[in-house]
Amino acid sequence: MIAATPLALDAYLPALPAMANYFDVNIVAMNNTISTFLMGNALGVIIAGPVSDCRGRKPVGISGLVLFLVSSFAIVFAANALQIQLLRVIQAIGTGMCTVICLPSIRDVYNARETGSKFAVVMMIMGLAPLLAPVFGAILLKINWQAIFIALGIYAALLTAWYAVGIHETRSGKTQGLSPAKIMIQYMAVFNHRNNDKRVAIRYALSMALTGGVLMTFLTNASLTYIQYFGISESMFPVLFGISPIAMIYTNYLSMRLIRKHDPQRIFKLANAAQLLLMLLLLLVVVTRMDSLITVVPLLVCGVSMGGLIHPCGSTMYMSNFRELSGSATSIVTTGMFLFGAGFGMISGLFYDGTLTSMVGTMLSATLLANLVAWTTPDISLEQILTQRS
Repeated sequence: MIAATPLALDAYLPALPAMANYFDVNIVAMNNTISTFLMGNALGVIIAGPVSDCRGRKPVGISGLVLFLVSSFAIVFAANALQIQLLRVIQAIGTGMCTVICLPSIRDVYNARETGSKFAVVMMIMGLAPLLAPVFGAILLKINWQAIFIALGIYAALLTAWYAVGIHETRSGKTQGLSPAKIMIQYMAVFNHRNNDKRVAIRYALSMALTGGVLMTFLTNASLTYIQYFGISESMFPVLFGISPIAMIYTNYLSMRLIRKHDPQRIFKLANAAQLLLMLLLLLVVVTRMDSLITVVPLLVCGVSMGGLIHPCGSTMYMSNFRELSGSATSIVTTGMFLFGAGFGMISGLFYDGTLTSMVGTMLSATLLANLVAWTTPDISLEQILTQRS
């Protein structure tokens, strides 16, 4: 289920130029369907998290999967780019609903220390999806772009049946009443949560959301960068694009091992600093006109892959503060990630000047802000958080 969002987001990336030609619009207009997807995903997440805390994970998951299924098939019959935009929002709401319950479900059944390594496993799977999705999309594009969304619909149908039959409800306790006021109370409880009279948890959420802007800006501009700017073929696009998810899988695996032995907050801050340094080097390469596949790809890959260290460690520190409100807590960080991602993606398109400057400058801005939050977050260890909870 955690793969639903990256599959829906990345499978059609190789088809963006073809879809732009099909609907007779420019590539930026089709790139904007990525940003609208991210906003729709944020909407699904922000609604579904608190609902799952009150009503259970499974009803939310099933509802999201059904929306994902229906909208994927509907996109096949879209007549123009505007319809694609609207249907992608509905599809994104569905994927947001079914993916936001994954981390809370883990938190439901594992203790705080174990969740760190389990989160890393989930992130590895989430990293595998964007590795396979463009390959999958490029192969289906040989038929037509519609085949990509037919395949996504079939995937959603199979996943709906599997989840309905094979996964039990993880949330314990009685079903609670739900209202807009109740949802706001839950969100405020997460936002106002304090450690030693300081709002520590929400700072981790904000920093991770800003770091997500680095990844989302890259995804928004990947097709433009590789296919249009560097002129690689659509069939070669998945090969170059796939290097980044492979690197993220490795860094997620590395974080899974490091979390067991070292303080997650220290890893979190150092990985943020490393990402900032890599983005500074990338901007230097671009503004000095030394940008080529040889110089850009390694820095892009390493910079984006730092998310594989940042997010499992940040999630461990953040989610360890919550159990009963883990759905609401996940909604906050995921919504922030997709909203910042959509915003940064649109900004990079708004200032696009035919070079990579807008993309790299936007990614640098996102990681700079993330570092400012990360390095001003008070040093409270995981053990201290668990002690306070107990």
